[in-house]
Amino acid sequence: MHLKRRRSSSSPGPSSTPDATTSSTPQHRRKRARPYYEPPLHDLISQLPAELLVRILSNLPESTLISIAPVSKLFHRVTSDAQLWRGHYYRRFILPRAHLIPGFRKSPTAVPTVSTSPRKKSGGKEQESVDWKNAYKLLHNWARGRCEVDELELHQQPNTGKTLVKVVEGLAITADAASGLIIWDLRTRLPVARTKLGHDARPMCLAVDEEALSEGEVDIAVGFGDGTLGVWKTDLERNCLVLTCRTTEKKCSGIEGVAYCHPFILAASGKGQIFLYTLDHSKHHQPHLLRSLRSQTVRSPTALSMRRVGVSVVASMAYTIDTIDGWSLGVQDLDIMSRPGHILPEVVHSRVAHSPSSGIAGRPRGLCYSHPYLLATLPDNTLLLHLCTATAAKLTISPGIRLWGHTSGISDAEITTRGKAVSVSAKGNEIRVWELEGRLGGRSIEVRPRLSDKEAATSTVGVLDQEMKNKVGFDEEMVIVLKEQSDGRESLMVYDFR
Repeated sequence: MHLKRRRSSSSPGPSSTPDATTSSTPQHRRKRARPYYEPPLHDLISQLPAELLVRILSNLPESTLISIAPVSKLFHRVTSDAQLWRGHYYRRFILPRAHLIPGFRKSPTAVPTVSTSPRKKSGGKEQESVDWKNAYKLLHNWARGRCEVDELELHQQPNTGKTLVKVVEGLAITADAASGLIIWDLRTRLPVARTKLGHDARPMCLAVDEEALSEGEVDIAVGFGDGTLGVWKTDLERNCLVLTCRTTEKKCSGIEGVAYCHPFILAASGKGQIFLYTLDHSKHHQPHLLRSLRSQTVRSPTALSMRRVGVSVVASMAYTIDTIDGWSLGVQDLDIMSRPGHILPEVVHSRVAHSPSSGIAGRPRGLCYSHPYLLATLPDNTLLLHLCTATAAKLTISPGIRLWGHTSGISDAEITTRGKAVSVSAKGNEIRVWELEGRLGGRSIEVRPRLSDKEAATSTVGVLDQEMKNKVGFDEEMVIVLKEQSDGRESLMVYDFR
């Protein structure tokens, strides 16, 4: 018995002949070729609880969450859930850093469980709600070097003096002889407070104490070319700057470095002189001189910093000294403490350490010290990183680690206490972000701003080479670069990673 093969729809037959009117038109063939689809009778997804959807979507990668967000209002709301992104934030940015801690992998309780509960408590107090999606986006943009760029014009006319800039928590502080001291809100790109520095005042260095920022106050210290100091307090609620003190006695020919941790001010001159002041017990708005130091072997560049350690304040001076086969970096710490029965605070201890001789030709062009990181910019387009270890009785500096990545001369670099650094080239448009915490070698990301088609067409190498980048500063969200045009006009380039 032979079975007959069933004729398929594509087999030739009477209906497929040219005379068949039912299939002769292309429109009819297209209709039959379309796959049949019937929408579901019930919407099962929208009936699920939001907590269950969050649990399901927590297994998807970040790219998938972003791609399905525009599908519906429900998906947009659920994929923006803070606790959903909290887990991704922890796994990508917290866990890799935690693995650098010795013994972390061996501890069974080292990895905390990521709860979907929106409540977060620390020390028995309810913390502020965190937008974990925006926090993830911010660090993701930092890791990729992706940002928006904007230009904030400082001077419409050429500036013959020196412009100083510092960045702290969304604020940019600028100081120059022509415009004075100005506080800029980087989110609105508008000035919120300003004041004049005085007649013939030439600011040479700038320091900011941000300890009272949570209370709406910022303390600013400015060193001038005539050897004097000025201290201002910023009231962000009333948008005003109040002069706290201004020295009249000139201890040196010019202040080239300053650090401020209220009530202490550390100042340095260009001739190896160091001055330590306190604003407590001051008379007639004049700071009281606690200690002065002088060295004949210290060479430029130098860097000053101050930090609180328990009940004391540590004032640090980083400097360069010449050696037989090159140069070396040194750091001196001064422990400042108030003792019972003493009216004025005292320097109770001093520690000094030097790095091994570098053997590198040419002294550093710049120094930046944020304990425990000491960063030097070298003339061969590289950076040199040292790690400082301080105890109650001893200070040590590790051998230097060369950081490669820049293709042109480095104009300035800045580093935080958590090992995040930003460096900028003198010419061109090269800005690099370094993550140095817990790493033996340096890894950098080049900042690549998003440019519109018009900006990309007008952005040429010849134009960029005429611009000089002088200073760089950054906070958690933005990088600020002071740019000088060939005609002397200056502006702030704001690189926003939000």
